[in-house]
Amino acid sequence: MLPRPIVALLSVFQFLSWILGGVAYGDEAEARRLLVELVLREGEEKAAALKSLEEQGEPVIGAMAEGWRAGQVVRYQTGGANGPIVLLKDNEAYTNLLTGEVVVPAGELIIDRPSRKLRKALKRMVDLIDLSSPDPSKRIEAAQKLGLSQNAEYLPDLKVRVDKQPDDSVRFAFREAVYVSELANGTADEKLAAVIALGEMKSFRARDFIERAVEGEA
Repeated sequence: MLPRPIVALLSVFQFLSWILGGVAYGDEAEARRLLVELVLREGEEKAAALKSLEEQGEPVIGAMAEGWRAGQVVRYQTGGANGPIVLLKDNEAYTNLLTGEVVVPAGELIIDRPSRKLRKALKRMVDLIDLSSPDPSKRIEAAQKLGLSQNAEYLPDLKVRVDKQPDDSVRFAFREAVYVSELANGTADEKLAAVIALGEMKSFRARDFIERAVEGEA
């Protein structure tokens, strides 16, 4: 039999695991709810759902966005009073986007096709998903990818997330990404500050970018 202190610690650990598991599940549930809103709503409600999804990092968002762009998102009217439900086709099976449950449709399926403007917004959302991933390694990889692209469109998204990173290594990657992007997109003062900051950070990844920025200013 284990000593009582060990049993108590195990109980605490199990409780914390349950709580943390609930949080992760809750995040996915919220992402699914927002995705359904994005499909079914219009105007400001659709725009609000899209904005909120940019702060989520759940894998289901990327799968749904890719499926929607490929014509694999459908509306299914079950005959109930609650309106249609949204289904996502995966191979030959359909899942309820809200719950993740497999559904065998018995009625008409209406393919939902996003507008050109919304398809562009979905692509951007997919590009940003991993910046909000619960996995620190994915956040680092995403920040590095977007920073090294030096795409000015993503610079504000990187900047606003720097101070939200609780882990030093992740915050370092976001800062590095911001400075690398500013080498191409910042003002003269921002470019100079970026060169100095990257030097102090001993950023090997930024070396070639710094050389090009200096040559461009010469």
